Amino acid sequence: MRSKEMLLIGTVHNDPEGFESLSKVLRENKPVHIAVEVSPYGLSYRNRHGRLLQAILARRIRRLEKQTRSRLRAESVLRSIREKFRAPFEYRAALRYCRESGAALHAIDLSSLSKELIEDGWHELIEVENITKSINYSSDTKTFSVEQEYLRAERLLKEDSSMVDVFLSPWTSQVIYEEREAHLAGALVDLHSKMEAGCLVHVGGWQHLLDKGGFKTLFQRLSHLNPRRLLLPHALKTGTIQRRAC
Repeated sequence: MRSKEMLLIGTVHNDPEGFESLSKVLRENKPVHIAVEVSPYGLSYRNRHGRLLQAILARRIRRLEKQTRSRLRAESVLRSIREKFRAPFEYRAALRYCRESGAALHAIDLSSLSKELIEDGWHELIEVENITKSINYSSDTKTFSVEQEYLRAERLLKEDSSMVDVFLSPWTSQVIYEEREAHLAGALVDLHSKMEAGCLVHVGGWQHLLDKGGFKTLFQRLSHLNPRRLLLPHALKTGTIQRRAC
């Protein structure tokens, strides 16, 4: 009987280099199934409204620049807002790989949570007042770059339970996040059980890969399947994480 394996890839959302980095990892590991941390509702909403929201954002940025007679800075903040309105790089890279290889693609996140987050916050994101506040905040405080976020992820993946518990405290205080981890784990267990052989890859935020804390993360819920963990992009840049094929 041929073997089957599970690989959990952790990313920093909105990584500007993530598409190419993830594409390379997928080609090297040759999965037959890819599950992505994005919901069917989220994809549908972006397809229906994403371009309109980006157009509204662009108009409001031009209006602010006209009022201030200067180009708005904090490009990373504006980029992160724009990126919310298009399919995440994780999904786009997985989609391209699946089209090229014939692998199956699965959007497995909770639509109920996506609907709640989108309805509660997306239109507020492009309000002029919020754009201004976001830019001022990024100018006045020390914000994490994508690279710094990956370094933090790498550190926490090696930390003891106390540090992990502190970091995950916002998740432990909301039941919906526990339901989400259980939902993601259930979807992956189901996919894995139906596979005859090959590699099943899950691509999602690096926080789901954490171990040792009191909050039961996706990785902990899948421990009986012995999944491998891989953090993007340090595995590509430094070679510190093995990138063997499944």
